[in-house]
Amino acid sequence: MKRFCHFIAAIIGLVSLGSCDYFYSLDIENQWSGGIYIWSQKTGLPTGDDPQSIEEVNSKWYLTHIDPGDMGSFANVMTGRPVDAEWVVEDVFWQTDVLLVVVLDGDRMDRHWGEGKMSDYVIQKYWFRKDDVVEKDGKTYKRISFPPNEGMKDVEMDPPYGTYPSVKSSKTGR
Repeated sequence: MKRFCHFIAAIIGLVSLGSCDYFYSLDIENQWSGGIYIWSQKTGLPTGDDPQSIEEVNSKWYLTHIDPGDMGSFANVMTGRPVDAEWVVEDVFWQTDVLLVVVLDGDRMDRHWGEGKMSDYVIQKYWFRKDDVVEKDGKTYKRISFPPNEGMKDVEMDPPYGTYPSVKSSKTGR
């Protein structure tokens, strides 16, 4: 009977753990001197209905602002159970092999809101593959930053790695 009670308690514990909402994200660290906005395919419209001007951004794209020295998410995933980084990456990349992440000059955008096109404010583009964002252990995210750190030098990007002063890479994941 004692074993049966332990078994039932374990089942109840696992069910309650699985019913909680957990928030997972892939983050980018802003190591630049000013604020940035980030946009990705995961947060923007999948139809390619790109805004023609900054005025249209609020109603068409979801931008995330990141202050200097802070972290911000470019791909949020809500799940009903605890999962590892590899599962989150699989969810983010389920429709594509490459995730486009665009970094925009936040300070210039804020000063000139409603003027020009989105492309006028783009300062960096990354084309991430699954291996670019998760460590080989499948449980740890690689350090992603703007400007790109040394660990990102093999990621496809425009402008190329080395255009901005690089950030020293950390040996640990996030």
